[in-house]
Amino acid sequence: MAVLLMSQLSESVSRRRQIGKKIVLTAGVFDLFHVGHVKYLCDAAALGDYLVVGVNSDALVKKMKGQNRPIIPGKYRAEVVAAIKGVDNVVIFDDINLLITLVNPDILVVSSTTSAARNEEKRHIAGDLGIKVVEFGNSHPDMSTSQIMERIKKS
Repeated sequence: MAVLLMSQLSESVSRRRQIGKKIVLTAGVFDLFHVGHVKYLCDAAALGDYLVVGVNSDALVKKMKGQNRPIIPGKYRAEVVAAIKGVDNVVIFDDINLLITLVNPDILVVSSTTSAARNEEKRHIAGDLGIKVVEFGNSHPDMSTSQIMERIKKS
C-alpha cells in the first residue's frame, strides 16, 4: 500500500484505532526478498485488520549485519514490502523501541530468525506497553537472505 514517513505513521494508526481496527506491527530487514518473507508477512496480516511493517534503515542494517549489507537500499526494500497483499503501511525506521511505542499495536510479531537479544528488547518494550507478542518460526528454513547470498557466491 503506502510507504510512510515516521511523522505520518502516527496519524494513520490513530485513524484505524478510532474505528476499532486490530493493529499488528512487525519489522525486519527484508533484503533479497523471498518466499519466507512473503509467508511471514501474510501470516502477520492474518492476525489483525491493519498491518504496519517497519523496514530497518540502511544504517541499522549495516550496524546489525555488517558493511556489505543491505544489498538492496531501504527505499526499494520498503516498496517491495508495501506491494504485498495484506500490508497496509510501511515505514523505514532506525529505532525499534521508538517504532513500537509510536504504533503501540495490539499485536507485535517477531521472527524466530531474529537474534534472541533483539527479540528480548522488543518483548521488553511490548510488555511495558501491554502489547501481545506473537513469534513465528521460519516456514522455509532453506530460504534466507544469507543462504541466498552464499549460493550466489558459490555459483
